[in-house]
Amino acid sequence: MRKFTVVVISVFFMAACAAAQMANTRFDIPRNEMYIGYAFEQSQTSGISKLSGGDVDVDSTSLNGVAFEYAHYMQDHLGFILDLAHESNSKVDSTGIKLTHSSYMAGPAYRVHHWGFFSASVHGMGGVEHSVFTSPQSGQGNFSIVYDSWSGAAAVGATVDGNLSPHVGVRLAQVDYVYTHHYSSNQNTFRYSGGVVFRF
Repeated sequence: MRKFTVVVISVFFMAACAAAQMANTRFDIPRNEMYIGYAFEQSQTSGISKLSGGDVDVDSTSLNGVAFEYAHYMQDHLGFILDLAHESNSKVDSTGIKLTHSSYMAGPAYRVHHWGFFSASVHGMGGVEHSVFTSPQSGQGNFSIVYDSWSGAAAVGATVDGNLSPHVGVRLAQVDYVYTHHYSSNQNTFRYSGGVVFRF
C-alpha cells in the first residue's frame, strides 16, 4: 500500500507541474462537483487499547482507503458538500488487530475564486462515523473479538485543486481535522485525500 501511495502522489505532482505550464487563463467552473480519490487517515489507538486490555503497542495507526464527495455551489462561492470515506488497516500492530473507519458527513463549503490553474475551498462538516476493530484471541480455536462503535463526527478542512479544464481537475490535497468519540475515548484524527474532480 505504501508503494501505491507514492505512485498516486507522484502522478498528482507530475500532472500539476505539466498543467502549470499551460497558459494562465481563467474560466468559469461549474457549480456541481464530484470527487473520488485515495484517503489516508492517522488514527489514535487509545480507545481500542483500553478495550483490548492495553495490549496495543502503538499510540496511533495509519489507515488507507477511498473518499467520495459531492458538492453543489448555489452561488459562485457558497455551497454544501456530502462526504463519504472508508479507511482500514488489516494489522494495526504486532498483535494483528484490524481497524476500519467509515464516515458519512455533510456541511457548508466556501469556494475561493481560482487563480488560473489552482483553486481552493474550505468546509465544515458533521455526521457520523462507524468504527470496527477486530482483536484476535489466542487459545481455544484462535477466535477473534469484534468491537463495533458508532459516533458523531465533526470535521473542518480545506482543499487545493489543479484545474485541467472547466470540467476536470486534480485534487492535489484535501486536508481535514476529524473529531469523533469511540470506545470511551476522544479521537482527534488527521485525514489527507487526493484524487480526481469532475465538474458539471
